[in-house]
Amino acid sequence: MAKNKKQTYEPDELDIELEKELKKSESRSYKQITDQIETEYQLSWWFMKPKFDEWALRLKLYNNQKRDKTAIGDPLLFTIHQTVLASLYDDQLSTTFLPRERGDEDTAENLTKLAEFDYAEMQKYFTDYEWDWDATFFGRGLLDLREFDRELQVPIPEVWDMMTVLRDPRAKSVNGDIKGRNNCRFLGREIRMTKNDMKKNGNYFNLNKLGKSDSTDINSIIDANSRYRQDAQGYNNMDSLKNLRGENQEFRLLEWFTMWKGKRVCVTLANSRRTVIKMVEYSDWKVPVLDRAIYPMAHDWDGVSIPDIVEDKQRARAVIQNLGLKGVKAGLNPMYLFNTNKIKNKGDLNLGFNKFVPVDGDVNNAIQEIPRAGIKSEANFILEILDSAAQRATASPDQQQGVTGREKRTATEINEISSKVDVRYSLSAKIFGWSEKAFWLQWYKLYKENFVDDIDEKVMRLSGALGAKWRTLTRENIVATVDPDVKVVSKVDRKSTRLNSSHTDISRMPSSA
Repeated sequence: MAKNKKQTYEPDELDIELEKELKKSESRSYKQITDQIETEYQLSWWFMKPKFDEWALRLKLYNNQKRDKTAIGDPLLFTIHQTVLASLYDDQLSTTFLPRERGDEDTAENLTKLAEFDYAEMQKYFTDYEWDWDATFFGRGLLDLREFDRELQVPIPEVWDMMTVLRDPRAKSVNGDIKGRNNCRFLGREIRMTKNDMKKNGNYFNLNKLGKSDSTDINSIIDANSRYRQDAQGYNNMDSLKNLRGENQEFRLLEWFTMWKGKRVCVTLANSRRTVIKMVEYSDWKVPVLDRAIYPMAHDWDGVSIPDIVEDKQRARAVIQNLGLKGVKAGLNPMYLFNTNKIKNKGDLNLGFNKFVPVDGDVNNAIQEIPRAGIKSEANFILEILDSAAQRATASPDQQQGVTGREKRTATEINEISSKVDVRYSLSAKIFGWSEKAFWLQWYKLYKENFVDDIDEKVMRLSGALGAKWRTLTRENIVATVDPDVKVVSKVDRKSTRLNSSHTDISRMPSSA
């Protein structure tokens, strides 16, 4: 629940100031920066194109509705991915703000309660699912956290579609290490928006220069991404729908973070990257986009994803299973040799119940089935080896998938397996904790930058044993003297704490993977 006090600007006066700024922006020349962005875009496009093609094939493996209807698809990738995703999504990372200055204890407590309240206000439960999905499938997921909704009085997170993201080939993570080394010098994505969407934002200019919807750009990654997903889902080509006219017409835009005159800027371009329609400068060199990885490798952006491990095993299993299916069909519909000297009418060979077929002489050796090779035990052996390899690599045994294993195990053995699985997942949970810590630090920064003293206040609902209570927060209640620390602890760690009377504190871990 949010409440705004009366603003210091009168609406008409504010509109006049905004109109002046927009006119200044429209009169500027942006040729130098558009030329710079074009070189960065082309380098990123050629670098990422092979990845996009590979991810498109993997999306088909994950859920291919256009496969041959007479064949079967193996769901190994889906099974393993969903098992790992479910465990990490259910992990319930808890966040606590810790004061760094004496006297900020109450502020830190307010921030912890506000973070719990905003979890639902921001719909972070949905955001976390998409963020975790991308991290597990693509190896790294990106979340944009730069918007603060003045009406709802809450930050608005958005997960970027990894199939539309172009990045600096040199980067190891979005913002690099603590000193910014190996960060993204440039990073961006393609998006589609209507004019109404742009006008609602209020910071776009040059809208009168927008041309047609650019549906003919063969290098458009957002169009290619759309085709990949539609093809995997079994839809026909939907590109013609992008040629809408009127208020629902969409425009392809490039949203691009780069460095310009020593400052971090975000530039939005239209008309095939020729027209600047938005430009925002940031006081900090960091990009307000957070990255989450699942199996990061040192000194490498991509790390390892679940499809990296499982893809080849699923393809092999599908080949073996389809060959086995063809063998079963052949067994049910065998081929025969028959003696033409004894059986004169081929029609007599058609199957019929209670049917008598005449032959000349002894019926012995009149007909014989052609011998064929059956399904050998090696096929099952290979299938089990492939399944077991995927399970071991991702710590996803049958028990973790909710399936009773083939082998009978004692309760002690099952508990031992479960504890070892928790250890493996604990590592991924701690790595997710890096990005979770970065999320809440950026969340706090947005409140610090946008919550105005003597103007803004927020009414927060607290749920307790005695029912709901309400607490009104102003800037002085949530902005600390010194920016607080954040401690993130996973459910697995909390379970370990109860068992071993200890806990894992990752508040000092780096904010980028």
